[in-house]
Amino acid sequence: MPALGWGVIIFLIISLPSNALPSTEKLGIPHFDKIVHFMMYAILGALILLGYGRFRPNAVASKKQLVISLSAGVFYGIITEFLQHCCFPDRHGNIYDVLANGFGTVFGVLLVVLFYNIRK
Repeated sequence: MPALGWGVIIFLIISLPSNALPSTEKLGIPHFDKIVHFMMYAILGALILLGYGRFRPNAVASKKQLVISLSAGVFYGIITEFLQHCCFPDRHGNIYDVLANGFGTVFGVLLVVLFYNIRK
C-alpha cells in the first residue's frame, strides 16, 4: 500500500501545470529537477520491493522480487513521462527524466537489498 500511495503522489505531481510547481532556477543547482526525479523514484523502488517482498530483518530478495520491483518502477517512470508528454498541457516528458526515474528506481531497490544484507 505505501508504494501505491507514493505512486499516486508522483502522478499528482506530474499532472500539475508547470507554473504550479516551485521554480528550481533560483536554487542555482544544475539539473535539480533530475535529482528530484531520481529521489522520487528511489523512494518508489524501495517501497515496491519492501511491499512486494514483505521484508523483515534478515530477509533475502528473490530474483523474481527484484525483477518485478525494478520492472514496475521503471515502467511507471516511462509511463509518467509519456503521460506528461502527450496528455498534460504545459508539461513535457523527456528521455533524461526517464533515465533519472529508472536510475532512481534501481538505487532504491539496491538500497533496500544492501540494508537488509548488512543487517544479516
